Amino acid sequence: MDILLQVSLSISIWFQNLGDWLFPLMKGVTFLGNEEFYLLVMPALYWCVDKILGIQIGVLLLLSGGTNFLLKLLFHSPRPFWVSSKVKNIVSAENFGFPSGHAQNAASLWGYIALRTKRGWLKAGVILVIFLIGVSRIILGVHFVHDVLVGWMVGIVLLILFLLLERPVSTWYAKQPFRKQILTGFLSSLVLIILALLFFSLLMDYQIPSAWIQNTQGELDPFNLEGIITISGVLFGLLAGLSIIDTYGGFQTKGTLVQRAARFIIGASGVLLIWGGLDFLFPEEGFSLALTLRYFRYLLVGLWISLGAPWFFIRLNLAQKEDPAP
Repeated sequence: MDILLQVSLSISIWFQNLGDWLFPLMKGVTFLGNEEFYLLVMPALYWCVDKILGIQIGVLLLLSGGTNFLLKLLFHSPRPFWVSSKVKNIVSAENFGFPSGHAQNAASLWGYIALRTKRGWLKAGVILVIFLIGVSRIILGVHFVHDVLVGWMVGIVLLILFLLLERPVSTWYAKQPFRKQILTGFLSSLVLIILALLFFSLLMDYQIPSAWIQNTQGELDPFNLEGIITISGVLFGLLAGLSIIDTYGGFQTKGTLVQRAARFIIGASGVLLIWGGLDFLFPEEGFSLALTLRYFRYLLVGLWISLGAPWFFIRLNLAQKEDPAP
């Protein structure tokens, strides 16, 4: 075991020895970086607060998630509880550990929110959230400290690139005809899947160390494609839905507090119905079939967020249409 791994492992053990009382608290903090939180809470920005900000946050999150998936394959590094039985994994984690996806997404996503707000107390609160999400992954035993530090750095780099490229890319996209927008969204999702398959092919001869399997009792699955399929499906659904609703005039996020609350309840209920309902109905057997159905399931989630829910809002008089597109 190299020196960096030994030092990081010692830090992980030290954090966990602070006491079991920290684990429930850190579970709550780490939830702010979980898929369930992003699927239920982040769309509320698009539905109820600021439509443009919601779109930007959604796209940035998906790009960060896709990048992290590829980086994990590139480095194929272990998690602390894979290499030492002295570290307890308080939450499940079956894929490779470096860099931390929670830390990376927090730095890019919450960092973008911090840059957009003018309220000093909110900036400070967001920065604290970014820090605590990273620390929670160490305390919960699923990341080394260097996983978190590099995750933060990658997230900041992605945030800078997004700030530089978002306006020219979105301006170009908006000028494209409807069919080209749909094709662009589909090809973007396809590129992520192709890159993941390419990275997988480079690891065809890679053997997971037997010590990792022994320490985790075989509960690790680092070559699972579900993560990138999820991201790709949501990306295509989100972009396609945006193109369709803009063709019919879009919708406005302004409204009374009751209207906004009703939008969130309806929107979140739809996400749960599609996400959880189809997960229950779709079979898990058959590699190709299961992944295809997963892509379709998350495509529908993305479509619901950007198109289905706003359409219901307008029909139920919970939101107003914008001016029709010229």
